[in-house]
This record gives sequence, C-alpha cells and structure tokens, in this order.
Amino acid sequence: MEEAATLWRQALAVDPTNPRALFFEGRRRVEQGDAASAAQMLAQAEAGDKANADIPLYLALAVSFREGRTMNLARLDRLPVGWGNYARVFDDPALWSAFARSAV
Repeated sequence: MEEAATLWRQALAVDPTNPRALFFEGRRRVEQGDAASAAQMLAQAEAGDKANADIPLYLALAVSFREGRTMNLARLDRLPVGWGNYARVFDDPALWSAFARSAV
C-alpha cells in the first residue's frame, strides 16, 4: 500500500493536475483521517475527471469529516452536518451520468 502511495505522489510531482493520481492520493488521505487536504485534492480530481463516479463519493466523505464539520450525533436531529453533503452529491446530475457510464 505504501508503495502505491509513493507512486501516486511521484505521478503528482510530474503532473500535479493528474486526476487519477489526485483521486488516489485524496482517497488515501481520507482513509488516514486527513480530510482537509483530501477534500482539496478530490475537488481537483473531480474537476478533471467527471466520468469517475467514485470521486464525488470520496469528496462527500472528505467534506463531511473535515475539521469543524465532524458529525455531532447529539445535534443530528437539529443540524445534520455531513449528511447534507451527501444530498448535494446525489443531486448532482454528473454523478448519475458517470454512474451510468461506469455500470455499462
């Protein structure tokens, strides 16, 4: 796993706008709990690759759990912080278009 991360970082050093490298590095950062930088990378990846249906899902996760936006279950009934981000992603027609192309 660390070997793959090294390769994605090398790819980003060569081309910092590579959507695939941005996605995999952003995904790795989400999984490691670095949601703030993950959200930034995933937003760039999404701008460069509208066909990858996984990017908006990981972006929603990163945005939901970045600093200051972690879910507070005690307040969930009053302010569903985090879940609103999922609604935004699932309302995006680009997600469903990418999903349809991926499923076929």
